[in-house]
Amino acid sequence: MPDSQNPLVSIIVPTYNEEADIARTMDALAAQTYPSIEVVVVDASRDRTPEIVQSYSDRIPNLRLLRQRPQPGVSVARNDGLRAATGEIVVILNADVFPEPDFVERIVPHYQNGADYLSVDSKVANLDHAFPCFIQAQHVYDQQHNPEEAAWTEGFSCRLAAALDAGGFPETFGRNTAGEDGVFTERLSRRHYRHAADFSIVVPHVAPAAFCEYWVQRLGRGRGGAYRLYVHEKRPLRWGTVVRSVIGTWFLTLIGIPALIDSWRLTPYSPRGRRDLLALWWARTVEMAATGAGYWNGCREIARLGLNKPA
Repeated sequence: MPDSQNPLVSIIVPTYNEEADIARTMDALAAQTYPSIEVVVVDASRDRTPEIVQSYSDRIPNLRLLRQRPQPGVSVARNDGLRAATGEIVVILNADVFPEPDFVERIVPHYQNGADYLSVDSKVANLDHAFPCFIQAQHVYDQQHNPEEAAWTEGFSCRLAAALDAGGFPETFGRNTAGEDGVFTERLSRRHYRHAADFSIVVPHVAPAAFCEYWVQRLGRGRGGAYRLYVHEKRPLRWGTVVRSVIGTWFLTLIGIPALIDSWRLTPYSPRGRRDLLALWWARTVEMAATGAGYWNGCREIARLGLNKPA
């Protein structure tokens, strides 16, 4: 039972066709050593994900499986989970994340010491592929050189009251988009909630290894960039600027040298160092092409839906 020493922690897991990964995540949650947790899975799947989740009801007593509202996007699922959660603290997990057994046990003391939201470290588990290798190297580089980018992390947690006060995640970002997590942490920061970080807590996760999965993920990042600029920040959508930006990105992609320079910077943070240069270059090249395409698609969608209106 929750008490002052062991406040209830709600773990929210949005799922969409996750039958390949969800069992590993559920195994990790069932193995948590902290005595007071609930798991809220918000599902929009068309595969066997719900059946797999329900099979853990005997191993995770406080397990709830909710159907996501008939509206697409991970923000909607996370907000549904926030509304259903009853814990003082909430953890937002992706369905390809499998935290160590002492994960919840290690984050709770930060909240007992006054934190309102907590960033931890993460590590890609499948580093035998080029794209995951790039994602991990980029993560370590950003953590050291762009700390402002590290507020949102795998295994992110916060106080439920703070999350609700911040308005949750922006649902206008829609499906297949990245960037909503950055907006959420920005909202917490603007309300002067206390941020803590403990990078000794490392959360393993799986990154896209296949070309199509990686392309879709990076496409979503480009689309999310457009939504952040023209929906969240309400900057004027000027097509001349958009076209120049997209053409410039694709031109630099074709040249290949900027991607090579970026990849060279990342090699010290890659598992095999300089020997990973070509793999990193390929991943960076695909990323540049995909984010350019995603940005273009996002701008067209924003214009079509009339979302770029003054605040």
